[in-house]
Amino acid sequence: MTFNKKTLNYRFPLWLTVISFVLFSAPFLIVFEYIIFAKIAGIITVILTTIAIRYWLYVARRNTGVIDKVPLTKNDLFDLKRLFPQFGQLSNSEFNIYKDKIGVVLSKVRFIDENGEHLSKLTSIQLALFIVLIDLKNPIVLNNHILIDSSLTPNISFNQNQTIIHYQLNQLLTEKELYNLGFDQLIYQNSILKLEQLLRKSC
Repeated sequence: MTFNKKTLNYRFPLWLTVISFVLFSAPFLIVFEYIIFAKIAGIITVILTTIAIRYWLYVARRNTGVIDKVPLTKNDLFDLKRLFPQFGQLSNSEFNIYKDKIGVVLSKVRFIDENGEHLSKLTSIQLALFIVLIDLKNPIVLNNHILIDSSLTPNISFNQNQTIIHYQLNQLLTEKELYNLGFDQLIYQNSILKLEQLLRKSC
């Protein structure tokens, strides 16, 4: 998945100047017996500090490209259950675990075709599920990975802190038998094991 990322400014000097001014005005207001105004200054200080912290956290996330989890819509979940009948055997809590883990994978991994275009969200969700199953079997750390659908010999290279992996993603998605297997069986299929090997090699 991709997201627009803007370079935002923290504006520390501006925020700190305003907060400091309001904060240090309270004692002076008390000295001159403007108690009500001192209380108002205290309240404003708390509000401004809260807003500033939230803003700084927001800017930090946008500037670093960190996204906790990509949300899945009801349509996404419907398609997921349709493609993988195994989900019908899970409890709601178990299904939510898979849903959340898929969202985390989508925030850390991008799936791209040979032409450099991003694969559809549904296709990305399918591939993310395979990675989730690999992680559940044996935890794997992925971050800023790019999986490129390629008929070339799979290889791994590094470019500007991005881990690029070439793999025949389309061939993996067209293996119809994968969708009828239980998760405990699916994870040991040759195509999934090959993908797992590449992912672990990149970590």
